[in-house]
Amino acid sequence: MVAAHPVPAVYVAGPAVFFPDLAERIAAVHRLAGERGLEAVVPGDVLDRPEGFPVPPTMRDIYELNVQRILRSDAVIADLTPFRGPSADPGTVWEIGYAVALGKPVFGYTGDRREYKERVAPDGLRVEDHGAIDNLMIGASIASLHDDQAGALDAVAAWWARGPEPGPRA
Repeated sequence: MVAAHPVPAVYVAGPAVFFPDLAERIAAVHRLAGERGLEAVVPGDVLDRPEGFPVPPTMRDIYELNVQRILRSDAVIADLTPFRGPSADPGTVWEIGYAVALGKPVFGYTGDRREYKERVAPDGLRVEDHGAIDNLMIGASIASLHDDQAGALDAVAAWWARGPEPGPRA
């Protein structure tokens, strides 16, 4: 059994890095996580970069940093709100798959509860109809779905309080 960490770390997957108010979003999720006894691990957080991290970073630098962030997290919350189309941000979707492959639980949230089939424009191709808000592989990968980031963090805190065996931390 892996020893429990006093403060569970939660990787915050989502397209927040593309928004002009990134600093405010990072501060808000740190506050929300802290209120629940959690540590937010956030892509784009310049205060969570290793010494000597290149500026500007390359694509590979960012990738490796975020992989390390996921590895040291106990759980993931993922913003599944459609981004630049009918589906979640593709980087977020990759992070979900990676976390699931590592055995880490993923808790989703979205600002758009419509089913995926309702968001896809008709194009003559079949659209999956599984009652999910996105592709079935995404929907089946999340432990629970919430209306907002706070709800997803509440779910992580409840999961942790039940005494899970935490994932490995690098």
